[in-house]
Amino acid sequence: MSFDDEWAQAKAAAVMRLNGAPGGSAKPGSADYVVHDDELGAIGHAAHGLFNGLESGGKHARAASETAGSSLKGDGFVTGAALS
Repeated sequence: MSFDDEWAQAKAAAVMRLNGAPGGSAKPGSADYVVHDDELGAIGHAAHGLFNGLESGGKHARAASETAGSSLKGDGFVTGAALS
């Protein structure tokens, strides 16, 4: 059996398992997955806070990397250009 045949067979088996899962009454291609859980709201809030903090943290890291890159370039290291 070729890889393509085996892969097609594995995909078909996975689709059959997913379609047979409890609560699996959705039409193919529809996005109906809904979660009602307060813990996920807290996780989403924490993720949003992390996302908002990445910009300021990234700016700090960028400035430090550029400073290090300039210093390394000045000392003749080729790696300095990558950091800059």
